[in-house]
Amino acid sequence: ATGVAAVAVSPDGAFAATAAGREVFVWDLPAGKKLYALPESHRDGITSLAFTPQCELVTASKDRTLKRWKLGKDRAAVVWTIDHRSGAVDVLGVSPDGGRVLFDQDKARIDLLDL
Repeated sequence: ATGVAAVAVSPDGAFAATAAGREVFVWDLPAGKKLYALPESHRDGITSLAFTPQCELVTASKDRTLKRWKLGKDRAAVVWTIDHRSGAVDVLGVSPDGGRVLFDQDKARIDLLDL
């Protein structure tokens, strides 16, 4: 069993997301119950989770990808994937308006990416 590596809470307090290995679970926070798991689309362990102000979820993985997810009541879908990052992002930075995320494009710099 893999321990929880990342936790994020949606800005409206309705959802939480937890990551353990390659699995991400979405929780109904007020009810305290698990709603569903994201489809396993990362090829390695997830290192960080962040919600945008629009309550979309961004995941970063050791597989060198970032993914943005649209969450529904009973499932989620990938909106986009960014590949070929240089390494693991331990903490995602999402701008207050949800329009940008910080990520590592190569070992010498951090980039701002439009969401």
